[in-house]
Order: sequence, then structure tokens, then C-alpha cells
Amino acid sequence: MYKITKYWYQLIKKYYASILFISVIGAVDVALSLSTITLSKRLIDTATGVQNGSLLTVLTIFGVIILTSILLDAIISAFIVRFNTKLVNSLRSDIFMHLMKADWQKLQNFHSGDIMTRISSDINEIKSLLSGTIPDLIAILLKLGGGYIMLYTMDSQLALILLVLIPGIIIISKIYFKKMRHYSRLIKESNSKVHLFFQESIQNYGMAKALRLEGMFKKILNERQTDYREKIKKQNILSLFSRGILSIGFSFGYLLVFGWSAYRLQQGEITFGTMTAFLQLVNTIQVPALALLYTVPTFISAYTSTERIIELQNLPEEKRSGKDILLPDLKQIDVCNVSYSYVNSKQILKDCSVSFRRGTMTALVGETGCGKTTLIRLILALMPVEKGEIILRTETDEYQASVDTRVNFSYVPQQSCLFSGTIRDNLRMGKADATDEEITNALQKAAANFVFQLPDGINTMLKEGGQGLSGGQIQRLAIARALLHPSPVLLLDEITSSLDEETEKDIVQSLKQLAPEKIIIFVTHKIQVATACDYVYKM
Repeated sequence: MYKITKYWYQLIKKYYASILFISVIGAVDVALSLSTITLSKRLIDTATGVQNGSLLTVLTIFGVIILTSILLDAIISAFIVRFNTKLVNSLRSDIFMHLMKADWQKLQNFHSGDIMTRISSDINEIKSLLSGTIPDLIAILLKLGGGYIMLYTMDSQLALILLVLIPGIIIISKIYFKKMRHYSRLIKESNSKVHLFFQESIQNYGMAKALRLEGMFKKILNERQTDYREKIKKQNILSLFSRGILSIGFSFGYLLVFGWSAYRLQQGEITFGTMTAFLQLVNTIQVPALALLYTVPTFISAYTSTERIIELQNLPEEKRSGKDILLPDLKQIDVCNVSYSYVNSKQILKDCSVSFRRGTMTALVGETGCGKTTLIRLILALMPVEKGEIILRTETDEYQASVDTRVNFSYVPQQSCLFSGTIRDNLRMGKADATDEEITNALQKAAANFVFQLPDGINTMLKEGGQGLSGGQIQRLAIARALLHPSPVLLLDEITSSLDEETEKDIVQSLKQLAPEKIIIFVTHKIQVATACDYVYKM
């Protein structure tokens, strides 16, 4: 509870001016609403001859209040749209940048689909809390308090009688909040599972079609959606039951006030205008009281969403010194007696020692699961070394492999990744200011000459994940991107797995020409690649 409250407080403090503006406009609207009750009483009493005055004057004031209320509503609606956009963008940007800096290994505990749900749905819940629920709550409390004070000044006995309902509202709200919070958490988790299934199915729809998994996928989807629907149903039953009890209580209160007012009117103790004011004030008190309960689900949903966002924010960040250590004169990388085990897994690396020298190409070979990719991840400092050390050496200095030394590596993973956008945009991720000449040179070295045959060349738009290109073409573009990156080390993890022998030979020969200037490390199963390297290390 403390962490959630602290998080909300920090957000309110950051955006207090906007939230205050929305709340002030809401308070003014409440004041205008309450003033119409007094005007209604005066209008009726004037019309029935109980009070002297001009009907035209009262109606004019009424009209001004209505127009003012409409104008304020338009102003606040436009303001909230801009504020919501700014707020959502800021929250998503903060979370995104934190995830980019988060510990890689810890981040693997979260499914990408779940993270997307949190960044979209959960942040929208928090946005609604700040721009809607909190200002609305302030307006509700003001309306509730203002209406009660007005009723007390008109009839203190009636006001005190209505206080009897308050303990019941508090008790029901407490029970309601506890149960609704439980259901809200279950619903969000169930909804995330549905999103995860959609994401994975769409990403792998080709495989699903090939294996004729449509029936199985439909069954899984039905199961997850049924689970989600059942949780929604239970929450809805609780909500309807609680609201039903309160509605009965409020209806009884309204009947009580109606009867009390009719009795006093019959006795000549109040005017018809006063009776009308009583009924309006009871409505002014009961509607906010009921709305107060209706805000509970919103608070609960925002509370649960905040818990899920805080889980992401609590991911530890990678340890950085704050400055990248670029080593253009890097001479050698020494892996010294390194051991590593994944959680709940056997030891992958044990006392591994190998050196990678500038001007050479080294192949890491071995059976699947022997630790080749793991070693690459350790060199990149994506994971901490359990035992031993990895040293980057220049002529005069040496540095432990760390997040700060990651800038020295160009990395092409097993599953090459391309982003939506043009080929030029994708390649410039390797070097932001790369010229067309440099891009062309990198494409040629990566045997990606097919790009020049496309109608739009390097300006060709790519679909998600490079759809429309073959696996080999995607790999070659990823290699070209790595070649553009100005780093002294190339880490190439199974980069020729989707290439034919001739293309593979061309790429290896091109990389061999770069060898005098770089340290090149291949992870490979291909004999042709291994034999082309200067050194082969069997793991």
C-alpha cells in the first residue's frame, strides 16, 4: 500500500498544476450546480407568490449559469485531451527507457506480450486515475459536503436523519474494496494471457498454418477467453449486489425526505419551493455518495495497474559507470577460467579459457547447448560472470567486460531482427550518420546486392520483422548493419545458417578482408566457416 501511495503522490506532485486546474474547474462547476438549487427555490416561491421578485431576473441568472457550465465543460474537455496525451507519452517513455536500461537477465522473466499489456492498458488506467478519478473525487466530495451543509441550514433535523445511512455506506465500501481488488488482479492477469496468446499466434501464424493448428489454437483461445469472462462475471455480480443494496438504501432515504417534506408542507411549515429544494438537495447528496462507491472499481483497477507498473520499475538497472569505454586500439579479449550456470540448470560453462586477437577470425564450435551463445552474452555483459573474468586489453590498459565496454561490439544474433521502416532506417541503427556510400559498401560486403534490384532500393519499406524477405536476405541486412557499426569487434552468432554455400563463401571472404582491423568471432556449425577462420575453439 505504501509503495502505491508513494507512486501516486510522486505523479500528483509532478503534474499537480494540471490536476489542480481540472479540480478547480470541477469545483466551480459544483458551485454552479448548487447555486441552481437556491435559484430553483426562489423561482418557485416567486411564481407561487410566497416571495417577491422578478421571474425574468431569476431565469436570466439561470441561463447564465447554464451557459457558463457548458463553456467550462468545453474548456476542461479540451484540456484533459491534451493532458492525457502528455501524461501517457511521459509514462510510457519513462517505462520504456527503464526497460532499455534494465538488467537483461531479470527482464527475461517477463513475457513481451505481458509487458505490452502493462505499457498500454495499465498506463491508461493510471492516466484515468490522475486526469479523471482524482478530480472527480474532489468534485464529488465538494458536492456531497456542500449539499449537506445547504440541507442542514434549511432543516437540521432532516440532515441528521440522513447521517444514519453513512455507517452502512462505509461498511459496504470496505468489503467491496477488498473483494474488488482481488478480482481486479485476477482479471488483469487473465487478460494478459489472452494478449500473450494473440501476440505469439500472430507472430508464428506461418508455422500454425503449416502444422494445421487452427483447431488447437481456437480451443486454447476459447479456454483463455472463458477464464477471462468468468472472472469478469464474478466481479460484475459483486458490483451489482453492492450497488443494489446501496440503491435500496438511497431510495428509502429519498422516500423518507419526500414524506417528511410533504408532511411539513401540509403543516404549512415550509413552502413548495423549499420542498423542491429538499428533494434536489437529497439527490445532490445521494448521487455523489453513490458515485463515491462507483469510483471504487476505478481506484482498484488503477491500484492493481500501478502494482504491475511498479514491478517493471523495480527491475534493477544494469550497473554503469555513466560513460562508455570505447577502445579503438583494442588488441585482445581474454576469457579466463569462466564458469556459468543458468538458474535451475546444469552448468553451461566450466573453466572456459580462450583468447580472441585483433587481426584474426575465431570460430566457436560445439554441440547445441554447449555454451557458445552463452559465452557471447557474457562477453557483451548481458549476464554477470559467475567465476573467472573476461578482459579487454589494449597496448597499455586492460578492462573488465562490462556494460560500459559493450560499445566495442557489433552483434548479429541467431534470430536476426529487422524493424518496420525503410532498409536505410534499419541500417542506420548501426551508424546513425551513415552516408549512402557507406551503406552501399556495407551491403556489398554482406552480399546483400539484392537491395539494389528493388524498385526503391535502400528506401524500400520493410514490414514487421522483415516479412516479405527470405531468411537469408534478413540475415544479410543484419550483417550489413553490424558492419556499419564503428566497433573493433564483430560477434556473429550463426549468421550463415540461412545462406547457401556460395553466399556464405562471399560473406566470409568479405569479413576476412576486415580482419586486420577487427576481432571477428563466429559462432557456427558450418565446417566451411570454421575452416576459413584463423582459430577454431571447440567448446
